[in-house]
Amino acid sequence: MTMGPIKKRPTSIRLEIAIIARPGMTAFDAGTAAGITMPGTSGAAVHVALRSLCSQGRLRRERGKNGMFRYYPAGAALFRKNDPAHATLENAKPLQDPITSPVMRNAADEAVRRPVDLSAPRKCIKCKKKRPTRDFLSKTGKVLKHCSRCLGRARDRMRERHAPPMERLAARPARRDKSPAGRVRFVFRSANRKTGPIPVSTSERGTCPPSCTFYKAGCYADYGKLGHHWRGTEDRGLPWDEFVRRIAMLVPGQIWRHNVAGDLPGEGEAIDAAMLSRLVRANRGKRGFTFTHKHASARNREAIKKANAQGFAVNLSADSVEDVDRLLDYKVGPAVVVLPEDAPDKLETPAGRSIVVCPAETTKNAVQCRDCGLCAKTWRKVVIGFRAHGPDKMLVSQLVRSRRPSGAEGSAEAC
Repeated sequence: MTMGPIKKRPTSIRLEIAIIARPGMTAFDAGTAAGITMPGTSGAAVHVALRSLCSQGRLRRERGKNGMFRYYPAGAALFRKNDPAHATLENAKPLQDPITSPVMRNAADEAVRRPVDLSAPRKCIKCKKKRPTRDFLSKTGKVLKHCSRCLGRARDRMRERHAPPMERLAARPARRDKSPAGRVRFVFRSANRKTGPIPVSTSERGTCPPSCTFYKAGCYADYGKLGHHWRGTEDRGLPWDEFVRRIAMLVPGQIWRHNVAGDLPGEGEAIDAAMLSRLVRANRGKRGFTFTHKHASARNREAIKKANAQGFAVNLSADSVEDVDRLLDYKVGPAVVVLPEDAPDKLETPAGRSIVVCPAETTKNAVQCRDCGLCAKTWRKVVIGFRAHGPDKMLVSQLVRSRRPSGAEGSAEAC
């Protein structure tokens, strides 16, 4: 059984407009024009435009027996089927083909193009601010949904994204964060596909230490929905007391992640040991884990060591393979490391310590934190590696490589 060719539905629509002739009328008014074809225009937009012309008094319409509206000039006489004057149509010169006639094409354009008040306020769907309509016009005069300021910022971001990675880093302004007020966003059931449906939290941007390699640029948490929620933590986050109370309410054995974005409590490089100890006590019986770049001072390392000893896994974040050996020599807790995007699944540090890339990045059916739980084990000896990801992964890869000593050799050379 053979099937015939499939007929595609035409993308253009046909609009029937009847314009009746009378002596002294122009070519637009003389004769009958039926079936003006307007390619690329939705039927709804055409009829809205025609109704607007009717409300202005420039057209009037009538519904025929077939349910189709017919539009007439405001001053035109309507000729019925049995009207004797209908015979005058026979003497009228026929119009050109409706598709090619410049008169009909101009009439169609006039019907579709609605008058725009440039001073009328419109709301931008990006910044949610009301601005004059003139701020929404494109170069061709089309009214857009985004204001000119949002489009300008989007063009700047696109231009920056296509620039060489290290040039983007040099062009970015210095990061300025507010002092943290101890607020945390907490979600009982995360929608993140990597963590899975487990409780997660987000701390304020002011908790990040400037010593982090990705403090100025390269942090994955600066983009997308996570970046939006992270920037709103200062206003919409929970007070620290309420956050600790909710952690204490979790069922025993529950795995959860602290700080999808942000760092341990405390401003900049400092760790507030009192706030951290309260969180550690609330985590008893649970399997909480987090990551930190605040490991430069001995005081911070002592607080991290106590947290790991009491079951709250604080992983030391390393920025290069060589940096892993230095952090593990402190013997305060497990370590993780950021790797270039093309790093192998398994490698070793110069001291012979094993590094395994996160199973969520290497398994065929992506393993989630809910099922893995490797980061929540304080006694593990293996180092977990995370390949550069996010919009700035090329920049992150270059930053990681720049942190390596110039004479680095051995099995870590693959990175």
